[in-house]
Amino acid sequence: MEEMEFQRFVAPLKESLEVYRREQKGKKEARKDKDKKADSEEQDKSREEENDDDDERMEEEEQNDEEEEFY
Repeated sequence: MEEMEFQRFVAPLKESLEVYRREQKGKKEARKDKDKKADSEEQDKSREEENDDDDERMEEEEQNDEEEEFY
């Protein structure tokens, strides 16, 4: 820009570029935080499902044990 004799635009453009970069960085960090939160929630859900499956298996085993004791 300076070589083309547009010096008066250099400072405002640099300022605008800095504002843009800060906004993009903020968006990127927000997206990163959102992704981490989503991953954490997905892991929690998986753990809950595994625990539910374990509970069901234990109940079935208890029922089988009770049936074996009956016979």
